Formats: sequence, C-alpha cells, structure tokens
Amino acid sequence: MEVKGPAQNRLGLPAEGEISSLTVTAGLPQSMPPGRYELLLSLPDPCPALRGRPDYSIRLANKGVWEESTGYNSLGHTVNVDRDARTDGYSGEMMFRRSG
Repeated sequence: MEVKGPAQNRLGLPAEGEISSLTVTAGLPQSMPPGRYELLLSLPDPCPALRGRPDYSIRLANKGVWEESTGYNSLGHTVNVDRDARTDGYSGEMMFRRSG
C-alpha cells in the first residue's frame, strides 16, 4: 500500500517488545550563548490558528515530561554549548533554536 500526503510523515508505533528510535541531526545558531540547555520536543498542531496554543500540541504519554504552559515535552537530556569546543561545523539547513 502506498501512502500519500501528510500521513507518510507519521511514524508507526513499535510492536510489543520493540524499540523505535528517531535520529535528528541539526545545528545550533552561532549566536547561541554558552550554557546548558534542556532538550524539549514541540509537536504543535499544524493549523496556523492553533499552532501557538499548547492545549492543541501532542502530549507524550510518559509521566513527568509534559510542560503544560508551553506544550513542550521534555526529552530528559541537556546539551552543553561550549564556545571552546572544536567541531567540524554544521552546514545543513535544520537548526535547533533557543526557546523563551
């Protein structure tokens, strides 16, 4: 069966006993201040009129990850931005952004 349209971007649920993972590669803006940042996942409604309303965001079923005021889900990890770190750099188009 071929899936067309927005549904083709959806992830299927793993079968019982299986683990599903998603890998995302993205850069950080050069202007991002050094420090520790909590990783959050935002899954807002795609409708422009509802996009900014947290009560219409997708809430993960895990306990203790939902931020009611923002509609974000905590991923339970932090990133340390260090200006002195040596990296190869990032040249893609996907960028993480600082919120708040």
